[in-house]
Amino acid sequence: MSATTSSSDPLLGREPALAGNAGARLSERDRTLLAHISRGLTDAQIAEELHLSPEALRGTLRRVVEEMGARNRTHAVTLALRTGLIH
Repeated sequence: MSATTSSSDPLLGREPALAGNAGARLSERDRTLLAHISRGLTDAQIAEELHLSPEALRGTLRRVVEEMGARNRTHAVTLALRTGLIH
């Protein structure tokens, strides 16, 4: 392995910027979804809390992850915490 690293390697601590300031485009409901995930709620609990079907919850989560430029739900929550979208 080379000692030289890519400046875009998120595994080495260089997080991508929220694409096009995606955090500003997230609704309050989207932020609530991320906050529920950060508190360890299950998908079933989150769906019930937000009055969504499990399928709608998965679709919403997929959209949020994509809008944030995250790799997965954990990464989305990490970005949201780091940027102050959720507390």
